[in-house]
Amino acid sequence: MRLASLIAKRSRLPASIRRLSALLVLIPLAYLLRPLFWDPLDLRFYDFFQARWRSHPWNEVVVVGIDRATRTELLQRPVHPLSRHTGEHAAMIRALDQSGARAIVFDLSFSEDAFADPPSDLIDAIRSSGNVRLICYLDEQRVAGPHGTERRLVQVRLPQKDLVDASVGAFLTEAQLDRDGTLRRMVPDSRLRRLGYISLAEHLSGQRILRPVPIAFPGVDCPVPEISYKDLIAGTPEARAAVRGRIAFIGQVGDVLSDFVQVPVPQRLSDGNVARGLPGVAALAAMTETLFKGSPIRDAPSWLAFLWNVAWCVLAVLVSPRRRPWFAALVLAGITAGSLTIAGYLHSFLGYVLPGGLLFGCLFLTSANCLVAGHVETNRILHVEQAENERVRKELETARRTQVALLPKEIPSIPGLDVWGVNLSSLEVSGDYFDVVDSTTTGDLLLVIADVCGKGLPAAIIMSNVHAALHSSLGRDRLDPARIAEDLNRLLNAHIAAGKFVTFFIGAVEKETRRFRYVSAGHEPPLLLRRGHETRLLDVGGLPLGLFPGSSYRIGEEELEDGDLLCLYTDGVTEASNLKGEFFERERLAETLHAVLDRGAREVVEEIVRCVERFSGQKRQDDDVTLVVLRVGSLVPASPGDCASSSTGLG
Repeated sequence: MRLASLIAKRSRLPASIRRLSALLVLIPLAYLLRPLFWDPLDLRFYDFFQARWRSHPWNEVVVVGIDRATRTELLQRPVHPLSRHTGEHAAMIRALDQSGARAIVFDLSFSEDAFADPPSDLIDAIRSSGNVRLICYLDEQRVAGPHGTERRLVQVRLPQKDLVDASVGAFLTEAQLDRDGTLRRMVPDSRLRRLGYISLAEHLSGQRILRPVPIAFPGVDCPVPEISYKDLIAGTPEARAAVRGRIAFIGQVGDVLSDFVQVPVPQRLSDGNVARGLPGVAALAAMTETLFKGSPIRDAPSWLAFLWNVAWCVLAVLVSPRRRPWFAALVLAGITAGSLTIAGYLHSFLGYVLPGGLLFGCLFLTSANCLVAGHVETNRILHVEQAENERVRKELETARRTQVALLPKEIPSIPGLDVWGVNLSSLEVSGDYFDVVDSTTTGDLLLVIADVCGKGLPAAIIMSNVHAALHSSLGRDRLDPARIAEDLNRLLNAHIAAGKFVTFFIGAVEKETRRFRYVSAGHEPPLLLRRGHETRLLDVGGLPLGLFPGSSYRIGEEELEDGDLLCLYTDGVTEASNLKGEFFERERLAETLHAVLDRGAREVVEEIVRCVERFSGQKRQDDDVTLVVLRVGSLVPASPGDCASSSTGLG
């Protein structure tokens, strides 16, 4: 129950707060997955940015390379092991001392088994120089322990004892490679401290390695200074000048099959080729030069890298759009690319290394969570909107059925008078209204048409009030169109919103005398067509209903004759438009009526609707269409009980 309550409380939080709270899980998860996914990616980012690091001139070290020419022209057969050529090495020490080398380092093993007797000539040269450093190795073995266990036994493999005693000392050159076998950093080794040793680079530079130090490897355009072992023995001026004041590292070069270290930056080798690797002696020189320069490339502290990653993840959460998944994906991809670009700039130009792989991992998980959360939230909102739309649709259907019930359920069948009407709504409910009432009290046929300012449900509500008020006025002994209009005007003015109004037309036909009395309250004037006469507009009346409480209305009168055709309509007919922006207009309506002057009322209505639809074409109409047609001298009597309303819109 407690877990359910926590989930419920979290679901009520704002979306941005929920996403930010997800970082409390996503960022630790990214750190947990770091060894599996982000560390390999981080190495690729490191190599990419490190290749753009501008190498500085090499001022402290020089490599005296035992290259192919040295091995073939200077050293006696067999060449290997290189440490057995003691006479040449003794001569090299004397040449370096004479050239002014600051220190001499032999990257050769000089192990006990390389000599049958102590190499006295080399011992004397080393002792005489007093400036020679030798190297030693860590030998790690696994030995069987009690009860089937294994133990790691670490020993130091030193050079021949007399050589060590004659030299400054033997120093370790151990370097920790990354998982892909590439040397990128000098890492503190607790084993050296326990054994009482320090690394050669620390000894020469006087710097202690307390945390991982990125190595400033040279580039293709600025390689490690290198001279040939053979040239220095020969005493060439260029070789002597190259070692003056520098630490000389003596070791094998030009053989990629032995003592070759993979590095992150492409290197130009002694044979002119370019490869991502260096001879071990050159890598040792690069490590020493890096410490002399005070570590020009620095790793960001772990706490700063953590805050860096969190800041970008928070930005991604706050900026990511919630409801547009494709745009959100582009934004998140842009933030990821921007953050890695900035990290690359800091690395490539300022020498400040931030873990690009881990940053990518944090942003990847954050972005995936944002996209999934946005998708879920969008679906939830769409579901709510769909439910609300369904509710509104059902209400509109109910409103439409109610409105249709207000329209005439049947058209009265009166000898000599043929009437038909139709209501076509542009929306679910209509703001138009018409009525045909056969008043048994007064003996009149009442024709009514009205149009509310506006459309949809609000207009339908106003029109229902007009219907109710109109029918409450039909119980009088004599129908007075002007009085009915005045009563409706006062009612609407008192109950509808300001600015709303209703255009209204009411006409009463005395069935015996064919006298037609009407009032037009701002409505589209009906057309009265009579053979041999011009079309008349019935526009006597007054202002639309609901504008002013004291509006008065005049009554217009017409004497109807056999063959007359009277058409009542709303502005949805005359203002119907096509794709060219043209309107149907009253003149086109009059032409249509003249073309069907000899037809029955229902055929006239149907022909007008067809003409409007053909004129509109594919353009959907924005207004309701309502028509009432009266033919005096019926040709096609209407069928009693036939409903003359429709809910189908035009266009």
